[in-house]
Amino acid sequence: MIPRVFVSMENIDDKTAKIVGSDVNYLKNVLRLKVGDEIRVLDSRSKEYSAKISSINADCVISELIGERHPKSEPKVKVTIAHGIPKNPKMDFVVQKATELGVQRIIPIIAERTVVKIKPDKKDNKIIRWQKIAKEAAQQSGRLIIPVVEEFMEFKDLFLLKNEFDMCIMLWEMEKENTIKKILQEAKDLKRVLVLIGPEGGFSHEEAETAKCEGFITATLGTRIVRTETASIAVLSMFNYEFEL
Repeated sequence: MIPRVFVSMENIDDKTAKIVGSDVNYLKNVLRLKVGDEIRVLDSRSKEYSAKISSINADCVISELIGERHPKSEPKVKVTIAHGIPKNPKMDFVVQKATELGVQRIIPIIAERTVVKIKPDKKDNKIIRWQKIAKEAAQQSGRLIIPVVEEFMEFKDLFLLKNEFDMCIMLWEMEKENTIKKILQEAKDLKRVLVLIGPEGGFSHEEAETAKCEGFITATLGTRIVRTETASIAVLSMFNYEFEL
């Protein structure tokens, strides 16, 4: 498998890409690549290039761009997951698997039943960690973009984003009639969807009623109650099946 590396736009010109940071160690010391070896360069904006390494230095790797590629690895429906923060290391797992399955954005939310208490001075470190996990998962899974892990958000503030989406769905274990399958089969012309997933204890009745009043559709994944870290895998897999496969 040809290694894939995300490179910031400012480090790409018409002929070369300059690779810096932790990817230098990855290419040089982990994969032990040499001058002349082929890699894939991604600009995080849906462009991918075939490239060959032209020089390897202590703090950067220079690659020559030899052709633009057009793989179709991004989903047609852009799904944002707003996820109630679970206990460690479950959120690491959520970010990794959601990235592999095509999520566009991930928003960590603080809900009524969120057990985890993250100190304000630790929040930035959490986001940095999750963004790194998203980058690594995107490289491994053939994504053209790196999903954005947003800042922490309170449940009540999430509704300020609803107009950005064609549909907003809340997964709620108390919903008995609306299934994700039914909702997706009846949906038309979806481009951007927000899916709200609760923490370990799920959402309260009050939160569900608030979401309904704000225009969210409550939905069930089926007859079984799954763990919070499984829910994103299940719902994104359903989106992929309905709109991609």
